[in-house]
Parts: sequence; structure tokens; C-alpha cells
Amino acid sequence: MAGVRNAASVLAAAAKLHLPDQFLFYPAVTWEHKNHEVIIRALRILRKLYGVRAEVRFSGKWTSFRRKLDRLASELGVADQIGYLGFISAEELHAVYARATAMIFPSKFEGFGLPLLEAFQAGVPVLSSNATVLPEVAQDGALYFDPNSPEELAAQMKRVLQNNWLRAHLAERGKEVLSRYSINQTAVEFQALYELTANRGARACG
Repeated sequence: MAGVRNAASVLAAAAKLHLPDQFLFYPAVTWEHKNHEVIIRALRILRKLYGVRAEVRFSGKWTSFRRKLDRLASELGVADQIGYLGFISAEELHAVYARATAMIFPSKFEGFGLPLLEAFQAGVPVLSSNATVLPEVAQDGALYFDPNSPEELAAQMKRVLQNNWLRAHLAERGKEVLSRYSINQTAVEFQALYELTANRGARACG
């Protein structure tokens, strides 16, 4: 019965958030270093060079930098492929991960990169920036790209969107990477993530 309830809650949240059948996901506040821009540019390359039209959903608090992102998406003709979910609840986040084709993490700088472990826990394939500590965190559980190269990202997006075996392999590798972290360490990291998310949501609503 629990599985039925979970499936029903995922469907309800997916309907509420208007999630498409296939999409790529990036959970991050729209700060400049989080590098949403490279995803937007990659969408254009993916469509123009490979003939692949992908949908992307961003979650997290919006900042004033979103105006630049919106202008860029409009200029490149990909605005209709992007959706901003804003701050979402833990249950909604679970639903997004359950429905996402893959997660993209293009950040140019991170102290750790908790969403990588979150995606691994959810069994979601990961495309990650090769910047700073991210390869140390994700290890062999992700496909990597230069965060300054939308061309590299577009090529990796094409691979993960069109290859069912690759997605399953990445999901399996992600689980294996996650198992290398101690239970206590992972619990502390996820607790910090959810507390940070809750605090940001409270500030956004305040």
C-alpha cells in the first residue's frame, strides 16, 4: 500500500508542477556561478546540431540574475523548453526526481555538491561539471563536461537522452558511489541540504 500511495503522490505532484514526460532537471538557486546559462546554450546546440529538442526544469529560489537567463533563452529561441518550478516541497522534489530523465549539475564552483548524492539516492542519471570538487564527490557515477562548454554539455545531453542502457548504467553507478559514503556522513549531508532548502524557502516566502 505504501508503494501505491507513493506512486499516487508522485503523479499528483507531477500534474501540479506540469512535468513533461521526459525532461532534464537542475535544482539550484539562480546565482550566476550555478551556471544555468550553459544549459540554456546547450539546449540551442542540441536542437540545431543534433535535431534533439529537450525540456529542462529548474527548481530553487529565483534571483535577479534570472532576468538575464530569460533574455538569453528568448534570444536563442529555447524559452519554451525551460520551466522554473521555484521553491518546491520535499515531496514535490521527490516527485521531480522520480520523473526526471537525468539531472544536470553545471556549477562552476561548489564546496561539496549535495544534489549529486541526492540524485544518486533517487536513482537518477547525472551529468556533472568537472569543476572544483565535483568529480571527487560523484567519482565514476556521472558523465562529466566542461562547465564553460555548452558544446560538451549538448553532446552529453544527447547521449543520456537517447541511450536507455547508459541511463540505467549511470543510475547503477550512482548507487554504488553513494554506498561508499558512510551512513552517518550521508545522513548529516542530507540533513544539511534539507535545512538549507527549508531556510531558503522561508526567506523566499517572508
